[in-house]
Amino acid sequence: DLDFIVDSSDNGFDVTNSQLFVGGGGGVSFDDLAVSAGPLSGRIRLEIDRQTGRMTLDNVGDLAVDLLGYSIHSPAGALDPSQWTTVAGNYDAVGTGDQIDTDNNWSVLTNTTNPTYQDLSEAELEGGDGGSVAGGAVSFSLGNAWIRNPTEDITAEILLADGETAQAFVQFTGNPLIVGDLDFDGLMTDADWSLFKPHMLEDLSGLTIPQQYYAGDLNGDGKNDVQDFGIFKAQFDRSEEHTSELQSHSFISYAV
Repeated sequence: DLDFIVDSSDNGFDVTNSQLFVGGGGGVSFDDLAVSAGPLSGRIRLEIDRQTGRMTLDNVGDLAVDLLGYSIHSPAGALDPSQWTTVAGNYDAVGTGDQIDTDNNWSVLTNTTNPTYQDLSEAELEGGDGGSVAGGAVSFSLGNAWIRNPTEDITAEILLADGETAQAFVQFTGNPLIVGDLDFDGLMTDADWSLFKPHMLEDLSGLTIPQQYYAGDLNGDGKNDVQDFGIFKAQFDRSEEHTSELQSHSFISYAV
């Protein structure tokens, strides 16, 4: 059997303006339909705010989920351990307020000293019964650990108390980022141009994907070059929130 979660976001497995046929009757139209196999009760969600980078862990089901740990992954390198609010020390046995695990301490598994920015992982390693996330009522902030960028490649895996693993439901919220909006204020302004211009004609291949974006690589080829300038200028010209005028033929003069 398949259970269906109707999700108003633009994430998940979307079937836009399509029809789901049940039995031999007519069709029912849906916009932005997210289809998920598995029970609705006890479903862990990782919610990520595009505007702030804040990540929140909660349970969108009705029943509590018992868990021993979790791992969040970003191949692009969009996870910042320095902004991470861990279960360890906050929501475990030594934490205060709402807790995931009231009788065991958790351990951070991610190397936070020399981070790859690709992983945030922690677990209860004391041999206890793990923690629990109640259904529907409580959410746990994991801090503003998502490094904002247009590449939304986050996945999350939960280690359940019975030793099995399950994929968490990752949901981005808020307006999609504007490509070229380098200060993430939702506008294309002179401030974005001041961030883009210093990196023109630079090779950015040694940086993570979010770092490349911050330096003006808007098409993901590891460079800030004339193609990126064209993308930036097109977005910039659509905006009325700036005073600078960018001329296409002046790319080289801007870059030197």
